[in-house]
Amino acid sequence: MAKLRGLAEEHKIKKARKMERRAKWDNWKKTQEMFYRKTSTNYAKWDVFESESEEEPNEEDKDPIVPENDPAFKAMEMDFEDRAKKRRRNKKEANRLKELGNTCLKKGLYKSANKHYSDALEDCRDMLPLYTNRALARIRLEMWEECVDDCTRVLEYAEVFDDGYTKQKDLCYKALTRRAQAFRAMQDFDEAVKDLAMAKMLLPDQEDCQKLIDTYKLDKEHAKRIAQVMENSQDLAGREYIDFILSAVQGKIP
Repeated sequence: MAKLRGLAEEHKIKKARKMERRAKWDNWKKTQEMFYRKTSTNYAKWDVFESESEEEPNEEDKDPIVPENDPAFKAMEMDFEDRAKKRRRNKKEANRLKELGNTCLKKGLYKSANKHYSDALEDCRDMLPLYTNRALARIRLEMWEECVDDCTRVLEYAEVFDDGYTKQKDLCYKALTRRAQAFRAMQDFDEAVKDLAMAKMLLPDQEDCQKLIDTYKLDKEHAKRIAQVMENSQDLAGREYIDFILSAVQGKIP
């Protein structure tokens, strides 16, 4: 119980840090917008511009400056090509490892699946389905906090780069529901229900969400009763303790 509460507290601290990072990102975007507004070109001035010399040749008539013979440009071009080739190789290897992970997951080899997904992410960190797949493997391994981290990474990406969850609904649905499972195991029922409610909004046809929401709310009440029993276990004994437990189970204790 104490360990689960500790995990819940750690998650709350991480959530606060996430909100702080989000605020910094929003402020950065606002700053960029203000900067570009201040430095944007006033194209209306072009309508009244006249050249100081009538003999000056038109820019369109000049020979273009071609940097193809510039050694620095050649080196830069080769670097771009090498990077592109490396990204293609890494993506191919990441897909291979992903398939191995999926196979292990289906066979119940959760530790192997977790390793394959982790190795794939070393090659291609922006392949988001790897995070939700690894989160599922980590649920099976009861790695609750790590599962929350994987799902949160996907959702933060969607918030920042996709302006919300609707652009990749299926992926975000998986992240929300799997993070909710981890929250439930950590006894953070409020966060679990919140994630499920958002998942339900994304895919309203998925009936499982409402069933899980109802179940998690009952779990919260049950956990509350157990906590009450544990708190009073030192003060009660014998028949009085048994009666208290029965009352708690039956929901008669407020």
